[in-house]
Amino acid sequence: METKFVRNRVEKVRRSTLIVPGNVERFIQKAVTRGADTVQLDLEDSVPYEQKDIGRQMVREALQ
Repeated sequence: METKFVRNRVEKVRRSTLIVPGNVERFIQKAVTRGADTVQLDLEDSVPYEQKDIGRQMVREALQ
């Protein structure tokens, strides 16, 4: 990851973001192996309404 200086502070340049549905366990597990600079676990549009609670729990577990 590239580094740039912005007003006396160092920031990492994020060139790629992988957006993963938060209700599919295998996608969450594979996300960290894909080489993206950041991973975003989505709980809005990519998760059907009836699976929101399951998705929230999976994201909680993944972040622990």
